[in-house]
Amino acid sequence: MDYIWSKQRLSDRIRYLRREIDRLPQGCCITSHGVVHVRIKNGNTFRQYSTRKDEGKAYYEQICKRNKMIGELQSLEAEWKERFGGDELLEPKPRTPSILWTITSIYYDSLQNCANNYYTNKAYMFKGMRMRSKNEVIFAGVLDSLNLDFKYEPIIQLNGRAVSPDFAVNVPERGNCMYFEIVGMVDDPKYRESFYKKLDAYLEAGFIPGEDVFFLFFNSKNIPDTAALVSRVVCAVEQR
Repeated sequence: MDYIWSKQRLSDRIRYLRREIDRLPQGCCITSHGVVHVRIKNGNTFRQYSTRKDEGKAYYEQICKRNKMIGELQSLEAEWKERFGGDELLEPKPRTPSILWTITSIYYDSLQNCANNYYTNKAYMFKGMRMRSKNEVIFAGVLDSLNLDFKYEPIIQLNGRAVSPDFAVNVPERGNCMYFEIVGMVDDPKYRESFYKKLDAYLEAGFIPGEDVFFLFFNSKNIPDTAALVSRVVCAVEQR
């Protein structure tokens, strides 16, 4: 079998999925009278939410994401066992001082907004900024609604390699910043291959997914849920 994951990358991805699955709420979905309801575990009981309301929609998105991640985790853990037997997962690569510098507010201040204008589309605009996709415009609106200072597609240096995150977000009260990637065409093989190369750059530099860089996954038929995005960003900012 032709594997696309190196041992380090496979280990990092498994760690990331386990961490995200633990973070997301546990629950299930049921349909009653044509309406989908989400049952969220709360201690030893369950609380039910209707997807006709924003809170229920947000929980529905999170449950779907968690179930999808569980499926991916099971597949990758099976791959790990097949390739590496009982080996323990590798420790994440240590972050060098130069990499730690790239997640500071001072570094953020040095970044140029809209530095990468390759393939920008005039049809997608947010406050004068040309963006590549409608999903990015929606996410920019979420950041703006939360009064978060952000830069779109700056260029950062990771171990000598130029990488352009979709969004850099500053958290000045804590003296640091974080990066967000809008992964919007995961059902396209060429797009997915390009994404893996970008993911490699982050992992090789020692970035920790879910802490330093956040990946928000969509497909060509999936419209982002604003309430779920707000919740995701707020959680990311609070953990900084």
